[in-house]
Amino acid sequence: NWLVASRFGNGDMTTYLQATSGSQTVTISGSNGYVYVQKQITVRAGSSMTVAIINTASGLDIMEISDISCNAPSGTSCLRACNLSQNLGPFDVSIGNQNSSYMAFTNVRYREVTPYTSFYPGWYQLYIARTGAYPSTYVATAAANMSANNSYTLYMFNAPNATDGLRTMVVSN
Repeated sequence: NWLVASRFGNGDMTTYLQATSGSQTVTISGSNGYVYVQKQITVRAGSSMTVAIINTASGLDIMEISDISCNAPSGTSCLRACNLSQNLGPFDVSIGNQNSSYMAFTNVRYREVTPYTSFYPGWYQLYIARTGAYPSTYVATAAANMSANNSYTLYMFNAPNATDGLRTMVVSN
């Protein structure tokens, strides 16, 4: 019976919260008290996780995402991609800076969280295209200023007011 957030909108997020390890019940309800989802999750001692509210064919659900740290060389930054868009993907993600880019993640499917890829710290542009689309046909872009020794996640999810219904967000873990 602990209220974590209220009036949560598409793409809103909280900071990390401490919770007792073990089985916990997460409830997603409307302002009128209607319960959309009530589900057990497992909180592991000494670890961080994200609980994402996602759309499924049968309505809302939650997805547990482990926020493990990247195991890259010291002084680098890490990025992974997470596709939470039920009906718009799969996606390819290219990353670039200073007039060069390469495809970092391919065929990222719904509910998939990729392994981390390490980069030199700096500012990067992220380009998201549907898998198999003609090159340079991006459905969304994002920018990230990645610092050394930090891990980041690129979240891709549905948003009715964004280009082709896709919204992106880069979050420091």
